[in-house]
Amino acid sequence: MPKKSFSPDIKIMAVRYLEEGLYTGQEICKMFHVSETTLYEWHAKYEFGGVTELIPPAKK
Repeated sequence: MPKKSFSPDIKIMAVRYLEEGLYTGQEICKMFHVSETTLYEWHAKYEFGGVTELIPPAKK
């Protein structure tokens, strides 16, 4: 199965929903069709380096 690619906007929105406590992790995963592992990986990156960590590096 090919790996899904999510835009930075989707990642940021999902993490903000989690941070704000608007929805549970499970609800957010269903909304954005991601696994809990993926959601919490995004959250860890966000906590480490902020929004810039959720934006992929530019291709050369």
